[in-house]
Amino acid sequence: MSAEFTGGETRETLAIPAIQTVVTRIWEEVLRIDGVTATDDFFELGGHSLAASQVISRMTRDLHVRLTLAEFFERPTVRELSEFAHAAAPERS
Repeated sequence: MSAEFTGGETRETLAIPAIQTVVTRIWEEVLRIDGVTATDDFFELGGHSLAASQVISRMTRDLHVRLTLAEFFERPTVRELSEFAHAAAPERS
C-alpha cells in the first residue's frame, strides 16, 4: 500500500464516515454533479483519468493522503477510497 498521510492524522482522528463526506464532496465538485453515494462508480459517473488526477490532488490537499492513479483505479467508489485512506493513516503510538 503506497497511500500515506502527510500530516499528523491518525486512524482515531479520521473516521471513515468523515473521510467519505470529504471524498463525496470532492467527487461532486470534480464531476460537477450532486447526489454521489458511497457505492457509485467514479467512471460510471463520467469520470476519467484527468478527473481522477484532480480527485487525487484534492484528497492530498484536504485529507493529507497520497495515492497513485493505479490505486485510485483499483478503488473506484467513495467507500473503497475512503476505507483505503483510513487504512493508510498511521496508528497512534
